[in-house]
Amino acid sequence: MIHAQTTLASSVEGTWDLSASVIAAGHLLRAKDAPRFPWSGGQLTPKYSGRVGTLAVHWEGRLRWNEAYSGNRYSTEARDAYRFQLDVREAYVSTALFGWQFTAGVRQMVWGKADMLRVLDQVNPLDLQMFFLPDLNDMRIAVPMVTGSRVIGQWTVELSYIPWFEPMKLAEPGSEFHIPVVDPAMAGQVILLPERRPSGALENGEAGAQISRSFQGVDLELCVFYTRDDRPVYRQQIIYGQGGAPVLGLRPEYHRQLMLGGSLASNIGRGFVLRSELAYTPRTAYTRTDGEHDGLSRNDTWTALLGLDYLHRNWLFSFQASDRVIDGWSRALAVPTRDLITTLSATGSSSSGRLETRIALTGYLLNGDGVLWQFRETWKPDDRWAWSIGGDFFTGNRRGFFGQFRDRDRIWLEAKRSF
Repeated sequence: MIHAQTTLASSVEGTWDLSASVIAAGHLLRAKDAPRFPWSGGQLTPKYSGRVGTLAVHWEGRLRWNEAYSGNRYSTEARDAYRFQLDVREAYVSTALFGWQFTAGVRQMVWGKADMLRVLDQVNPLDLQMFFLPDLNDMRIAVPMVTGSRVIGQWTVELSYIPWFEPMKLAEPGSEFHIPVVDPAMAGQVILLPERRPSGALENGEAGAQISRSFQGVDLELCVFYTRDDRPVYRQQIIYGQGGAPVLGLRPEYHRQLMLGGSLASNIGRGFVLRSELAYTPRTAYTRTDGEHDGLSRNDTWTALLGLDYLHRNWLFSFQASDRVIDGWSRALAVPTRDLITTLSATGSSSSGRLETRIALTGYLLNGDGVLWQFRETWKPDDRWAWSIGGDFFTGNRRGFFGQFRDRDRIWLEAKRSF
């Protein structure tokens, strides 16, 4: 919804959008020490798109606040991080030059054809404050980058450079969905050391290239990304605490890696679309648990995804399966050799598009990590208002990825207004 249009001069013009929402979430099965409403706040999202001479300008910000973090139920770190959050979702300028379209600024860049599963989509790190959000755009961290794109023959070529490294953000200790690196039962025997992050020097930047084309109902992408794993690898080392007693220390590190990959989407008829992604990262760094080789192992890794979509009237049904294979895997590695993740979702609309529905299941099948079931209903009585209700339900073993939050089942409500 356009809020305002400004024309300062013949060469400067643009439009502003603004949306505001109020959100409340309550636990269904409340843990003894959990707050009844882990989310009670709202969000403002201003956007601007315009032109300054030959430059196209885009800016989008986000201000979130959550009064649940104003009390003493959470840690000081969590309260400081999550009561008020202000971040830039995108802020960039672009222009055509020498046959290329150049863009510079803070951006989100999406690679691949997957829905909520990241195989090729590795350019932007994620904020895992709420890892189960139904839209990856809400979780991606925008990073500064320079890109250039142009059409060469039947191919679209895009080159990108990210001047400095930004890692994934884990949920703060003491927050609602914090996943501890060190098992609390091992406190005093294992400690988490300060992370070792690369400096902001130019040689520590990241670079990528992607080529894509469409032909006969097929979309093809090929990509290469010289980057770092934005999920930390924990190097193990023995340190000596008070009294000279040995303690196992875990130091988070971010190692260089090269990703080679491609994606394919094909319309196979009768409403079906087949999607696939494949990524190969040679010499990926993994933590060793046996203390050998300086606490790290480097193994070639393959990650693949296969998806099938079916469109029936106003409904899209989607199934995906993603798995990983580590060459030379052994029990000394801190990760399993397989990482099978499956998703099943149905998204549709009714009442002339006023009512939108999404139901989704996400499960870790091989490692006993449980299942996350979600639903969302959104009613739009007009072009300005949107009323939503949703739920997040966790099942599985208490030591599993989803099962550890099975007392965090919740229902949430949101009222959104566009201006």
